[in-house]
Amino acid sequence: MPTFPTLSRLPDFPLSPDGEPSKDGIISSPMTAGYQVTRPRFTRDQRSWGVNYKRMSRADLDLLRAFRTTTLKNGALSFEWLHPLDGVVYTVRLESGHITFNAVAPNAWQVAFTLVEV
Repeated sequence: MPTFPTLSRLPDFPLSPDGEPSKDGIISSPMTAGYQVTRPRFTRDQRSWGVNYKRMSRADLDLLRAFRTTTLKNGALSFEWLHPLDGVVYTVRLESGHITFNAVAPNAWQVAFTLVEV
């Protein structure tokens, strides 16, 4: 299983949302008598984390792009990610296989992506 690359700095905090379920986990059906019947949509919650780097270096940017393109097959594969706050390793994937890169200064990029637990 691939592992998220070690970058020169941690992401900017807070991670958002920090491990909140990424989808509505309840199915509800209204009954003709006026009450609602509910049940879980999934057997477990699928958590997600929004990860942002406000000033990523060119070297880290190249490493992250290569990881997404080559290792993850353009974002199709899952990988292990070490949560920087709780120290737990999660198996995640890139939501939609997408990472956003925006130049903010010479040799500095703002990078954002969402990780979804698999």
